[in-house]
Formats: sequence, C-alpha cells, structure tokens
Amino acid sequence: MHMMLWGISYRTASISQRQRLAWTESEQAFVLRALKQSEGIDEALILSTCNRTEFYLIGANPEQVRQTLHQLLQGYLGGGLDAAVFYHQQGLAVAQHLYHVACGLDSLLKGESHILHQIKASFGLALQQKSSGKILNQLFRQAIQAAKSVRAFWQSQGKVPSLEQQVKLAIQTHCNLTQSLNILLIGAGKINTRIARCLTRNANCRLTFVNRTDAKAALLAEQLQQHWLPWKKRWTGLTQADVVIACTDAGHILVRPADVISPVSAKPRLFLDLAVPRNLDPALAQAPHTLYFDVDAINALQQSSPLTRSLLQKSEALLNTALADFSQWYQSLDYHQTMQKLAAELKHVHQDVLQQMQASPEQLQEMTHILTRRTMRIMSQHLKTCHQ
Repeated sequence: MHMMLWGISYRTASISQRQRLAWTESEQAFVLRALKQSEGIDEALILSTCNRTEFYLIGANPEQVRQTLHQLLQGYLGGGLDAAVFYHQQGLAVAQHLYHVACGLDSLLKGESHILHQIKASFGLALQQKSSGKILNQLFRQAIQAAKSVRAFWQSQGKVPSLEQQVKLAIQTHCNLTQSLNILLIGAGKINTRIARCLTRNANCRLTFVNRTDAKAALLAEQLQQHWLPWKKRWTGLTQADVVIACTDAGHILVRPADVISPVSAKPRLFLDLAVPRNLDPALAQAPHTLYFDVDAINALQQSSPLTRSLLQKSEALLNTALADFSQWYQSLDYHQTMQKLAAELKHVHQDVLQQMQASPEQLQEMTHILTRRTMRIMSQHLKTCHQ
C-alpha cells in the first residue's frame, strides 16, 4: 500500500483557488465518503484549514488514486480545477510533511499552535466517517503526539509562538505603548479576533474594527467593549489610526499610499499586513513616517532571534526522532504483507507436493528440484518487493 498526499496551500494557490476547496464540515464528510467508496482508495483524510487543503490517501496504485481524486474533484467542483497548483508527496515524505505542519513549522508563523486544533478536527471527522484506517490513524495519532511534544518543549523554554504575540511584539518594538494608541483592525475574522483579544489586555490600546459586513465588526466590538466603523467610513479610521492591522480574505489590495498620505495624516504609523494575498500595498513602506510589515517580515522578526533559531533547530531534532519511530512502523507493514503473500504462495506449493505423492521415486526427485526452484523464485520476488 502506498501513502500519498495531494494539496494546495498559501504557498501554491491564490485565495480564490483555495476558497473553492474551503468546504464546510458536511461537505468534507461527503467528499470523504465518496473517496472511500472509490475504486483503488483504501483510506482517505482531508486536512482543511484557512491556508491549506490536503488530501491524505492510501492505495495500491498511485496513478489510479491520482486520477480518481482528480475526477472526483472536477465533478464536485464543476470543472475548472488547475492541477498545477497542487503539490504531491508519497511514502515517508507524506509523514515528514504532516509532522512539520502539525508542529507549525510549515505555517506562516513558525511554531504557531492553532494548526494542531485544525488537524485534530480533521482527524476526528475522518474517524467519524470511517474513511481512515490503520495507516492514516497511526500517522495522524503519532503526528499529533509529536506536535504536543514540540509544543511542550517550547513552553518549557518560556517561548510559545503565536501570531498575536508577534503582532504585539511588533507594536511594542515600533510604538510607544505607554501612550494611548489608536489601532484599526481591517477584518473581523478569526485571526484579527485573536489579535484583538491579546491587545485588549493593554489598557492604552483603543481598538476600532471595520469589516465589509458591518454587523460582524459591530458584534466583535461589542464582545470586546471596543469600537467599530461602517465599511464606507473606513477612511476616517485610517486617518486616526496609529497602527493598522489588515487580515481579510478579500484577495486584493484594500489600502494604498494615496489613501493615507495627506496633510492630516502626516504622523508616524505602523501597517501590519497579515493577509495572503496582501490587503495593504507594500508601497506604503515608502510613505513618510510609515513602517510596513507583511507576514514574511513579521516571521523574519521572529526567526531573527537567536533563541527562536535555537528552538527551531531543537524542534527539528525532536521531529526527526518521532519520524524515525513512524518510519520503522510503516516499513514493517511491507514486511508483514510480504510474509503473508509468501505464506499463501507456499501453501500452493504444499498442495502441489501432496498431489504428487503417488508418483514414482524418479518423478518425485524431479518434482522436488522443480518445487525447490519455484520456492526460491517466489521468496526472491517477495524479498525484492519488500526491499523496494
């Protein structure tokens, strides 16, 4: 059996392409059942997050599995699926990829833990739908355990990465938190909500939310006892803001230099663009009194720390140990399957011997030589298969 992965992420696909695979739980369940019932697919699990959708599949024929997945997705989505945006892994490379994803080492912010909750949810759905089996269950259980070990290690060092903490650090580094700060948050999704909850712990931060759906901005402001503006009045918020944090799924630029450069707005400001693709024009960095950071720059700030680099290296070492354990288990499957096939073949040989028991001594001697060669050939073929 082969272990395979096909997926798209923020690294390979635009937000419009990712949104086509951003399914609800009921939609994921439907696709899981369809995959499991497809010929050639023995196990299936879909990992779905805001930044990636990945299909973990087990089957005997990789090409057949690929064609089945492609045809199913084309049919479900109504065509127009660009195969070029998908990445592919096979064998133990699948495990290596998942372990890195589970530990947050493949995330926009290295080491963030939110991805682990999403992996647990996806694994739980596959168990519920009975689409995963022996191999994927073992893979995901061990990946989750490895991620917990890495997480515990970071906690023991007193440094737990999170996007909200990195945003707060960027603000502390470049702004004066002893004075009142007006912070405009463009977008009212999960990421900005987490950031807002973190920032509200500082009494000097006055938060204002704007969102294309005004009701979402109003609800979040009410929950956090902060402020909001209608979308059409967002330019007022830009004029007043000391810090602008943007994270929406708009998929295009929302704020350009022309929107913020004016005599009224000539004051130091910090722009943090957390969206992929960007919501803030990188040209804002050229505006007077302005600092601009996108996700890559924020991530670079995190990794520039010698302590963080050391923690990442040690995390990789922990992962390699965990991967070695899974690798040993996974490779043992080939051995057991080979021995089962060998036993079945030798049973046929045994039956042939019984059928020849009435033959003459000369015939039995010749048959013994033939069966010996046949047995050796069968064993050789299966051992080669196991080794491969």
